Amino acid sequence: MEIPKGWFLLHLPKYKTPSVFDLHERGLFMFLPYVSRKSAACLIINEDSHVSMYYRYITEGHTVQGNIAYAYMVHKGIVRLTADMKLNEEELAGIGESETKEEILRVYEEWQKAYIPLQADGTPDKAELGKKLKASLNEGKKLLREEVRKRNTGWVEPALTRMIGDFRLRLYELVSGELYPDYRVRGGEDTEEGLIKKIQLFNRICESSDPENLLKPDGNRWQSKDEIWDCWVGYTGSETEAERICQTMEAVFAPLSARL
Repeated sequence: MEIPKGWFLLHLPKYKTPSVFDLHERGLFMFLPYVSRKSAACLIINEDSHVSMYYRYITEGHTVQGNIAYAYMVHKGIVRLTADMKLNEEELAGIGESETKEEILRVYEEWQKAYIPLQADGTPDKAELGKKLKASLNEGKKLLREEVRKRNTGWVEPALTRMIGDFRLRLYELVSGELYPDYRVRGGEDTEEGLIKKIQLFNRICESSDPENLLKPDGNRWQSKDEIWDCWVGYTGSETEAERICQTMEAVFAPLSARL
């Protein structure tokens, strides 16, 4: 399931598959695709812990692309939540599809009742809500990065044995006295073998014959530089670990490169 760039999944209802969220991203169809429901909605969160409803629905609409006529398309959009976690009424009113509007309201109410902590007087507990949103944002990032990692496993991992072997033969003796100690001083807890593997994962993920066009070794392209970072973090397990290893590589390999 793809969600808008810069957002992370906060809450997805248990839709029967396939739902409209399972349809391909191009969203154009010659015939009405089979789905369990034509409208779907979920909650998403961004880096600033702002929450919105993301929705999709199938609608009839004749369009031609590449000499192919399509009779159905997937429409998608966002309804923002206000600072007090209410739906933006103006944006909600702008949705002409009544079934979609009803589904947004249903999903929102389901999430609101289960998620938003309340004080004794029934008003939202903003302090507790802030903590929950931060935790949910981190979990959303983790899920996205795991997805990116899985999508790229096929071309990333087969090269590792060779890359680790080459590193052991060519560079290890030059940095063995500094590499692992530097990592440990920065708070790293993995083994030396684990560190070496992660460094080669970084090298493989960032490997490209055409970096300006974000070309991957398998011939496909990254969607953005952020996706490259997300794939790398997905392999290290956390952003803190990814940054730590980058700092160690900079501290150890930059001076080595200058000497060679």
